[in-house]
Amino acid sequence: MIRLCPYCGRKLTPPLECGVATCDNCDRVFNSSSLHRVLSMAWMVRRWHIDDPYVLKFKFGFPDDEIELVYRYVVEEGYCHDEFLRVLDKIDLDISI
Repeated sequence: MIRLCPYCGRKLTPPLECGVATCDNCDRVFNSSSLHRVLSMAWMVRRWHIDDPYVLKFKFGFPDDEIELVYRYVVEEGYCHDEFLRVLDKIDLDISI
């Protein structure tokens, strides 16, 4: 589930479970793919200071492989949004909805 916009970090109302949505703040269109879930999770980690992978897994239901990416680059390395986007451009994520 995507709770924050993957591009600007604004809270989505309602959160996106599956499908396509548009952010009211930045007007970006995104879907429920792994890429967008990872970007949204990175915003959650930064904005809400969630640095426990167990919280991301059991409270928010993110898959282990996506949690590992965010934990490694955002929590441990402190990558900002643009730096993390560059890393994700080099990684082949499953883009399925």
